[in-house]
Amino acid sequence: MQFRYAPIDKSIDREIFPASRRVSKFSPKKGKEYFIYARASKSQSAKRGSLLQQVKDISQEIELKKGNVCGIEKRIGSGQSLTILRRIFIECREKNLILVVWSVDRLIRSWDFHSKDNLDAVAGVKEWEELLRISEGVEIESYIDPDATPEQVRSKQRIRGQLSRTRGGRKTVEKGFRKSRREKYMAKVLEMSSKGFSSRAIAEWVTKESGKSISHMAVYNWIQESSTNKDRGSMNKYG
Repeated sequence: MQFRYAPIDKSIDREIFPASRRVSKFSPKKGKEYFIYARASKSQSAKRGSLLQQVKDISQEIELKKGNVCGIEKRIGSGQSLTILRRIFIECREKNLILVVWSVDRLIRSWDFHSKDNLDAVAGVKEWEELLRISEGVEIESYIDPDATPEQVRSKQRIRGQLSRTRGGRKTVEKGFRKSRREKYMAKVLEMSSKGFSSRAIAEWVTKESGKSISHMAVYNWIQESSTNKDRGSMNKYG
């Protein structure tokens, strides 16, 4: 089965090719099989935990929805090279795996992109042509919105970076902070959860309010532990 995407009209000189025409928003499903591709431009980013955090974010969500991670590729290098991706797409096509990246710029970069002089360059038609060809037949999903602007992606990366930075193997947060934050925001978290807000949306709110990053999995655990404690209280009461 071939994956369909909107054809490129080469008669029109477009600066931008909307990524959502080829890449879907990450939505893991039970029983589906996934291949995670993580990339860091420089070894310094990898040492700070960028690759590990990309994989962790995606794999936790897949496991939560009872999907299966069947392959992981962590790479340090430019997003302007597709050499390694050719091999990955062949494997995904043969095994019917869904390829997941943290953001579209982990997959492809504009030829004009430069980390100092041109941060906001977005991959256009020319850059996408080869990727569309080698990825034929493979579903691709992005953990964050595939059409997120470069600034929006960097904002998400900064939050992710706060989670991945370590000192002596431990996150640099003051003693007792997590406990006090949980006590302060738990009631609001449970209220938002009861109203249908996702764990990711709640985590973003807590991060903004507290000034310290928190993962959506941590928020999910808050909610689950609260529910468990409530059930235990009911059992003891009616014993």
